Formats: sequence, C-alpha cells, structure tokens
Amino acid sequence: MRKTTDKISTLLEKILVNEPKIQDVRYQPKTGRIVYHSSLNGVGGIKFRNNDNNTTSVFPELNIKGTVGYGGGGFDVSQRFIVGVTKNGEVLGQELHEPHGSIQIYSGAYRFADPKISPDEKHILTVFDLDGKSGIGFLRLQENSGLTQKVQGADFHMHPAWHPDGKLIAWVEWDHPYMPWDASRVMAGQFSAEQPGNIESNHIAGREGMQASQPRFSPDGKWLSFIQRNGNWDNLVLLELSNGQKMRLLEKEEIHLSLPDWVQGQRTYSWNPDGRSLTCIGYRNAVASLIRVNVVSGETARIPSAPYSWISQIDSSPAQRSVVFTGSSHGVSGEIVEYREKKFFPVLNKSQADHPPVPKEIVVNSGGGTKCYAWYYPPTVEADSPPPCVVKFHSGPTAAAHPGYSKESVIFTSMGYAIVYLNYRGSVTYGYDFQNMLRRAWGDVETEDAHHLVNYLTAHDLADPEKIVVLGSSAGGFSLLHMLIRYPGRFKAGICSYAVSDLVDDAENTHKFEKYYHRFLTGNYPEEKQRFIDRSPITHVDRITDPLALFHGADDPVVSPAQSEIIFTNLKSRGIPTVLKIYKDEGHGFNKKETLLDYYQTVFMFLDKNM
Repeated sequence: MRKTTDKISTLLEKILVNEPKIQDVRYQPKTGRIVYHSSLNGVGGIKFRNNDNNTTSVFPELNIKGTVGYGGGGFDVSQRFIVGVTKNGEVLGQELHEPHGSIQIYSGAYRFADPKISPDEKHILTVFDLDGKSGIGFLRLQENSGLTQKVQGADFHMHPAWHPDGKLIAWVEWDHPYMPWDASRVMAGQFSAEQPGNIESNHIAGREGMQASQPRFSPDGKWLSFIQRNGNWDNLVLLELSNGQKMRLLEKEEIHLSLPDWVQGQRTYSWNPDGRSLTCIGYRNAVASLIRVNVVSGETARIPSAPYSWISQIDSSPAQRSVVFTGSSHGVSGEIVEYREKKFFPVLNKSQADHPPVPKEIVVNSGGGTKCYAWYYPPTVEADSPPPCVVKFHSGPTAAAHPGYSKESVIFTSMGYAIVYLNYRGSVTYGYDFQNMLRRAWGDVETEDAHHLVNYLTAHDLADPEKIVVLGSSAGGFSLLHMLIRYPGRFKAGICSYAVSDLVDDAENTHKFEKYYHRFLTGNYPEEKQRFIDRSPITHVDRITDPLALFHGADDPVVSPAQSEIIFTNLKSRGIPTVLKIYKDEGHGFNKKETLLDYYQTVFMFLDKNM
C-alpha cells in the first residue's frame, strides 16, 4: 500500500497543478484584444491580453462570478469598459483606456449574471434574481445606480442581448415545470432610457418541444438570430426585423447547435463582423466541430476542427476574420484557441500529461434494440491484461461525456486503470429522441446501458471482470447507487460523490432551477410519491453489499450531505467496507486543490484495500 500511496501522491502533485479553469473568452470590440474569465480554486477573475501578449488583471482580489442559478455569465467587455459581477452580488465597471480603479455600479440584495453593455456604453442589461424571483434588468453604467427598468413575469430568464441601435432588446425566458431545454422562448422588447418602468414583452419563437435560445442581433441590425429545435435536431433561425420573415439555416446538417442551458452566458455561435456570415459550433455524438454559414447564400462550410474535439464559448473578432473559443483535445483541456488564416493558434497554453490517454469510441447494443455510446481510455502505463477498469456515469443527467482531455482520465490511466465514460440513453448531442429516452426512466435505462457496456468490455478483453469499479457524482452518483443495488457483486467498489439518493427529499427541498426536473426524470410529485420512494437508492441501501467510498461538500446547496451520511451509517453498521469524506467550504462539486488531492488519495487507498 505504501508504494501505491507514494505513486499517487507524486502523480497528483504533477497533474493537479494550480492553473486557471477557463470560464469564458471574448474579443474586445474594435481592438480585437482577447479578454477571458477564469477561476482558480473556485475564485473567478478577469484578464485581458495587452499588445505585448502579457496579461493584465481586472478587479483583482474580487471573486468574479455570475450568481443566478448555477452561475455563468460573469462579465462583458465593450470598447471602453469591462463590467463584472461578483459572488457577493456586486456589479463593477472599469474603464480600460484610463483605468482609475473600479466603479461600483450596484451593491445590494439583487444577484446578477450575464451583464451586457449597451451600444452607447451608458447602460447594462443583465439577468437578475431577488429572493428567487428572476428577471431582466437595466443598470446605468455609473456609480451606485439602481435597476431602472425590468422585464418580469416568467419564472426564469437568460441570454439578454442588445440591438445595435440600443432601442431593442431580446432575451430568453421559460416557466415551471419545464427546464430550459424543454420549452424556452425568445422574447423581445423596446428599451427607452427616458421611460423607466416595466418593458412590454413580445414573443418571437419557442414553445414546448420547439425550444428557442441564444438570441443575437446581426452587426448591421437587420436580423435577429436564434437557435431553435426542429424535430430531432437544431436549426439556426434568422428573423428579418423589417418584415418579420424567418429563414432557417443548417436544416440538413442533423446537429445540435446548443448545449443544455445549465449555466448563464453560453455562446455556441457568433456573428462575424461583416454581418453576412456566422460561425457556429455543431455538436453530434459528443464531438464538436466549427461551421461557417453564409447568410446571403445559405451555404455552409465545415471547418476541420482537429485536434479539438470539444469547443465552447465562441466569439468573432471585430478587427479580423478570426474566432476565439475554449477548446479541448485529448491532450489539453479547456485552453483558449484562436482560429485565423485556416489555422489554430493556442492563446493560453495549459499543462498536459506527458503521455495523455487517447480515447476510443465504443458503440454497444443495449435494451429494446437501441444503442448506447462510450469513450474508452486504456491505461498509459504497463498494466494487467485485461486491465482493471473504471466505468463512469456522467452527471446532469441531461449532459454528455466528451472525448477531450480530463485530469481524471490521466490520473486513472496513469495508475494502470482503464476508464470508460458512458453516454447512456438520455445523454445529449445524439438527437432529441435519444435524449428523451430517459423520460420517467431515470435509474432504469442508464443502468441497463451500463450493464450491457460492462458485458461488452469484458467480452472484448477491455476490462478484467473481477476488477471493475463504478464512478459517479450528483446524478451520476444516483445511477452508480442503482448499479450497486441491482447488480450486487458485479463491481469491486463504487466511488460516489454528492449523489442524489433520496428523491423525496430532492423533490421537496431542491433549489428553484431544478424544482420540477423530477417530472421529466421520475414522475409527478406528490401525486406519485410512492414511485419516488421506490426509485430512491436510499430506500434500498440494505441491498448494497460492495465497498463504497462516499464524498460530499459541506456547503452543498443541491444535495444535502445528510444523504451521504445515511448511506455511510447503514453500510458501516453492516460491516460493508466504506469511507465518508465531507469537505469543508466545498459545495456541489470540488474546486480546491487540497480537496482534490485528498479525494484522489482516499480513492486509491480505498481501491488498493478493496480490489
């Protein structure tokens, strides 16, 4: 065991280096300078690149972070200003040409996300939340201003956008009991600085089953663009503002143009400065690619995206024909990349493993004549053949595991394990029909898919049948617990973090954003309360007989640490090998380096003892 402990400690110190996680990247208008938002140990900051390629911090010592829902949308940049929102609910501005310290635009009870500076640089359009009531609000870009106008009426708001003339705005809204990827609507309204009060809303597009998102105005003000579901895939829709006519683009591509709006401020397409074309990210089978669309002709051109398999947060340069985005390859995760002159140029390099694992796609026949998908990473060191294997459920569950680099895959493969990420029925980027297969079947279809995946791995000598571990967090932890309950003795151990284990507690006490998510996943509560009890892993915890390591954040606002404590107490009382770590100052996910070091050290000590 000492040898394993020394090896993992040395590996973790090398892999878990303190480096920023990129949250967003933008171009500054006219100058084309790159500005980005990143976080380190859970603390967000904004930096912009100077002409000498060095970086300057904006709002140093402050935690820049959108605080509506799950966060996101921390800043905006204009020709003269940067505006950021803080974890404490402040809105701050700073003039870029003659910086003389920060302007405190707002400090009070409201919380904010995704601020957008007006074309005349006098106002800010932003999503706000006050005691669980959401809206779109306006602030003056000056010291100590309050909300001058509001858009309210819906349960949730997202994606605010300005027309170039500063008189028209657009946004996205939706209501309970839906999630945004089920029934979001694009709305528009007139703004007037001289007439404070509520803004009248006009419905542009979107309804249940035809959700619409990410409204953008073209640089010339002629078009309002947005993404809308069309059957199994997405289209890009252009609304000509002068006559109300709509044009659908990318109808034949059979791709997704957006990802589920779990956080504020997502951008998966961008208008190019000429107003005649756009650059979009297309998602299909958990892989991303770039597509350039000509608005005049409707023609599309695929841009070869290798080595980047996952792309997000795209923005177009106002100064040159280029785009910037965050990109992930199998060797580097989430670096800032600029695409110009038909080449990719890393702007902010991140560290990587010496020999990162290369993923292989696996397609498995599953239940009911359907298929499920997975990414398999073999060990990168000499290992047993077939190797011990970790099977992971992604969280969400409305999400997907992509084949880009992750420190998790590097760590496990460097310790002689294979790791495989399952995209079960219900995962995104495989078409809406596939995504909706999880409806009222959470806990069933993904565990069935995992069962067939494990059989495939062992039949093809990709995993030692006696040394398979199951891994998951949050919704993935829910699925993990179901696997241990349904297939006792099939796994050597489970590694479970902040899992949803009590569906009744979740339905009664979860936060506003996911309050009715259970209607898609499980059923109607409280009318079907017994169904929730029967499908809760905590109800069947006595059937878990395999070793289980449990991890939770003490400040988790989504899943109470008490759920993990109940499971731990039960297992311990029955003599099942178990361990529970509750980390102080961590929430629904772990950010601090010291937490991650302890987590992985505990995991491998637990596996070393129980494999």
